[in-house]
Amino acid sequence: MQSLCLGVIAVTTLWVCYSDIRFRRISNQAVAVTALTSVLASFGMTLSWFAWPVACFVGCLLFAFNIFAGGDIKLALAFLLGIHTTWWPTFIFLTAIGGGLLAACYMIPALVTRQMPALRERGIPYGAPIALAGTLCVWLTVAG
Repeated sequence: MQSLCLGVIAVTTLWVCYSDIRFRRISNQAVAVTALTSVLASFGMTLSWFAWPVACFVGCLLFAFNIFAGGDIKLALAFLLGIHTTWWPTFIFLTAIGGGLLAACYMIPALVTRQMPALRERGIPYGAPIALAGTLCVWLTVAG
């Protein structure tokens, strides 16, 4: 069961990365599949009744201050359902590093070609590093 769930998470992650990079959209269906398979992969034993609501609150603040888009927040929260709280700092660190590298890859060419206004309008697909870090951390939770 765990292997099947991890496989579904991997395929969903690839879809999320493609969709977010190409269209800047993360579908609710992909988020729902991620949430369900994350919980099933970890047997639901990772859910913290204190930490997850705090993460939801922080996510709402990040969305309210326009730091992250709604799809990114939903995706991160879906992964956090299946990641043990001991791996949450790793998830946040990997997401931040991946997001920073991704931002640099988008911003440097935009600065050189003077296309920053277009980049600001289109945005940076942070769903990709969230999905990759989340997949790794769910796997670490299941393996550990």
